Amino acid sequence: MSASEKNSVKTWIVICLSLFSIVEVYSQCCSPGNPVGGTANLSIVPKQVLRMNTYFRYGYADTYFEGSSKSDFLFVENASYNFLGTILTYGLVGNLNVEVELGYYFNLTQNYDINATKYMLEGSGLRDGVISLKYNFYKNVQKELEFTVGLGAKIPFRKNPQTVNNVELPLDVQSSAMAYGIVAQTFLYKGFIANGLHLFLLNRYENTFENPQEYRYGQALYTSLFVSKALTTHWSLIIQVRDEWRESDQRFGQSVPSSGGNIVFVAPQINYNVLQKWNISVLADIPIFRYYQGTQLSPKYAFSVLLSKEFDFSKKSKSQIK
Repeated sequence: MSASEKNSVKTWIVICLSLFSIVEVYSQCCSPGNPVGGTANLSIVPKQVLRMNTYFRYGYADTYFEGSSKSDFLFVENASYNFLGTILTYGLVGNLNVEVELGYYFNLTQNYDINATKYMLEGSGLRDGVISLKYNFYKNVQKELEFTVGLGAKIPFRKNPQTVNNVELPLDVQSSAMAYGIVAQTFLYKGFIANGLHLFLLNRYENTFENPQEYRYGQALYTSLFVSKALTTHWSLIIQVRDEWRESDQRFGQSVPSSGGNIVFVAPQINYNVLQKWNISVLADIPIFRYYQGTQLSPKYAFSVLLSKEFDFSKKSKSQIK
């Protein structure tokens, strides 16, 4: 493989990694108050370049855990969600980028079976947006080493709970936390050209403020380690190990029982590059360790399909000048 091909493979691997890492899963199935995997970390793009990362995700849960053990507790029979998200990253000046995260839940569904009575609750709507500035502090092409930091704000698109038939939906099927917050990120990359390996370490910290209902979701920290291997010019395999920690939520200033905990995922991913323009990924999230405070419904699996592309507006500007 030539040096240009290696650089191309590295670029689209990084893009697909970013897609993989941004998607949020939730420790109580899919509530935005319980994110269990989500970082939007990625190396920056050049000035006047727009990167679009779009993904569709399906998640499912049907088992309760107490601490690190399965529980016989049964309230929600099963829960699932379908989510479409996108991240837009644009090069402003030098090593500085602006990034916007947007997403929409087609459904956040919980099926109940209580005393032989079955019913369903379902929410939908926009997830809270995030706007961040990201700065690349260090990049050495020869050593294949770089470090980027991001800082941003969570912005709710709704401040009041969603209702269906005049009934307020529970938190776990609300698409929004209904509160502002802060997001901090780091991205560290190290490549090894000799054996075709690439390592990525991503961290994301989220702190959501109290919403108008006096509910505050716990602080969360997500740490992801990726190991990628280029198989051919077009194909690449990535294995991710992701640790997701979250403190207990608070309501009216008091700790909420059965909230917070820690989950470790293993996530295999296969990527394909189309004509060095479009990047397509398919991946799965598989939990291998869980520890919950109290008893909580835990994610069983999730699948995602991801698509990414970069648009270079600097070339268009130069051609217009000519």
